[in-house]
Amino acid sequence: MNLKQDLDALGSLDVLIDNAAFVRVGRLEAISEPEIKTIVAIELRGPILPIRAAPIVAAFYTTYAAAKANPARFGEALRREQKSEGVHVLTAHPCGTDAPMTKSDRAGTELGFSRQPKSAVAEGIVAGVETCA
Repeated sequence: MNLKQDLDALGSLDVLIDNAAFVRVGRLEAISEPEIKTIVAIELRGPILPIRAAPIVAAFYTTYAAAKANPARFGEALRREQKSEGVHVLTAHPCGTDAPMTKSDRAGTELGFSRQPKSAVAEGIVAGVETCA
């Protein structure tokens, strides 16, 4: 059965638990590309697809935010793992940027979103790199 069929049969959704997981631990070059694809597919899509099928939320930016969180956590883990090797990893978390991509979204100030000029975002990233150097 799928979630839609379950909801039709049971009538409502009271609790949704995301417990999907797939992990491979080891040096990145030792993990195969199919394993990497499986990790990303399960860990990213795992919590998104059931929520999408559940008529309980009106999500707006959640999928984008979840996708962006993955590189952020990857960078955080890479920074910790490489610190003793003398490698510095910086993950930038810029605010909304006034860029062609954001021209077509529907996120405006009425929803609490704002956009900064690309130059301001770039200056902030350069400042972060200089701080780490």
